[in-house]
Amino acid sequence: MDRWLRSPPLEAELCFLPLPVLPPVRHRLRQSFSLVRSLVSKLPAKAIFARSRRMSTAVRREIRGGGYDLVLLNGTDLLWLLDEVPGSLPVAVVAHNIEHRLYDAQVTSAAWLPEPFRNHLKRDAQRLARYELDGMKRAGNVIALSADDAAYVEQRCAGLHTLVLPPAFSYNPHPRKPPPRANEILDIGFVGNFAWWPNQQGLDWFLKRVFAHLDGHVRLHLFGEQSDNGARPDGVVAHGYVPDLGEVLGQCHFMICPILGGGGVSIKAAEAIYNRVPILATPFGVRGLPLVEDPAIVVRETPQDWVRFLGSAAAHELAQRSVLEINSRRFLHEDRVKALQSYVLRAMGRDRSPGDRSYVPAQQSTDYSDSRR
Repeated sequence: MDRWLRSPPLEAELCFLPLPVLPPVRHRLRQSFSLVRSLVSKLPAKAIFARSRRMSTAVRREIRGGGYDLVLLNGTDLLWLLDEVPGSLPVAVVAHNIEHRLYDAQVTSAAWLPEPFRNHLKRDAQRLARYELDGMKRAGNVIALSADDAAYVEQRCAGLHTLVLPPAFSYNPHPRKPPPRANEILDIGFVGNFAWWPNQQGLDWFLKRVFAHLDGHVRLHLFGEQSDNGARPDGVVAHGYVPDLGEVLGQCHFMICPILGGGGVSIKAAEAIYNRVPILATPFGVRGLPLVEDPAIVVRETPQDWVRFLGSAAAHELAQRSVLEINSRRFLHEDRVKALQSYVLRAMGRDRSPGDRSYVPAQQSTDYSDSRR
């Protein structure tokens, strides 16, 4: 996103203020402390976790140093910084996810939790919903990656100025593995950070309820962090983290996205579609993506539907197809620059000349290659 703001004609000057990254042990301790604090606080645990006195001081000092036209909060977990921004300075929030929906889905899926603790987490998710929606109303401007997320907040925050900005890519699409010959094993791929619970949940669902019922003519390739952790069934090849997407696609006839929950959009589904690689997905796996009907994008909901599809000639037919160019172009980065710059100008409330400066306190510059999704 920062490259898009720096591009002509806006040519914004950006200043980044990153939040400190905690070591894993301190991160987990702070999470636990935040949950305990939330028992006696009006704030949700996520807000307690994110708040930083040092960050508040840095934001006040930087804004006082002056001349900024816009504050861009990179994630709704930074909404607590609204208290540090003068009312005269416009604010836009990048909603990577609707965090309270993601939180609630995670709690709901954790049936193993003791009931009193689950009830506390449910109440905390409700507090997070009020906190998040109130914060977006205060900001007034929200950039969402998902059309579904944008529609959700628009229904609950009257007058909100929104922009749907799906993932976008600027490199030339990679070739994929040539289509299989008759009776050749079908190689399918699943990319993700398997430390992230929606990917863990989706993989577990696929292995137990789909893959276990196939007859061995399908080989599954896993790519991404922790994909090679632990034993995998026969017919599953775990590659770990592979930095070159071309290498990933070169080993797969098509990709799968068996995601059942989470938030935002599946960036890896979007990236497969950008590369014109066929995809088999759950409805949630392509949720919020701006797609037209396409025979190379197959959506199946139940495990029985997936087993029937992968066990039939239709799977080999899918491997022969390519995603329609109109869907691939939906994720072309050039088309996003103009939309984002126009939105930023409207958020600032007036037309601006090239060379404007935008102020961006953020956890990190937005990177749509994030392998968690």
